[in-house]
Amino acid sequence: MFDELVEIILHHEGGLVDDPNDPGGRTIYGISITHHPNAWADGTPTKDDAKAIYKRDYWDKVKGDLLHPAIALCVFDSAVNQGTRTASKMLQRACGAGVDGIIGPNTAKKANKNPGRTVERFMVKRVEHYASIKGWKHYSTGWMKRIFRVHTDAVKRLD
Repeated sequence: MFDELVEIILHHEGGLVDDPNDPGGRTIYGISITHHPNAWADGTPTKDDAKAIYKRDYWDKVKGDLLHPAIALCVFDSAVNQGTRTASKMLQRACGAGVDGIIGPNTAKKANKNPGRTVERFMVKRVEHYASIKGWKHYSTGWMKRIFRVHTDAVKRLD
């Protein structure tokens, strides 16, 4: 499942970006020089470097393999863009699990019980979080486009 979903993430993250308003600094495939300086130590990270980072630092931390594919996509994308702890807490709130920021078997079971409802509730939590942070005014259009694209891709996985 990771191999399929990471391609969606890579598409959303795009190529080389050097946005002066982005606190992450220069990025390629969403891998920022600020948050992943070692990946930039020998030059620009490759797509395979990005995939390895996404697996280790995001997918594995949000336990993507335990989640229904639709939910996994939403949480994985959020982890990449909003942080793993934030994504984990939003999932826990969306499915009524205890909120500790660590996805485990209990959270996965509750989330997977009704994947469609969990996806809807999760995406609402995601919008609420974006709207509460400093970058909202500058990045809201892009973030909302991303949310709609992820939601559309997630719904396709509910069948």
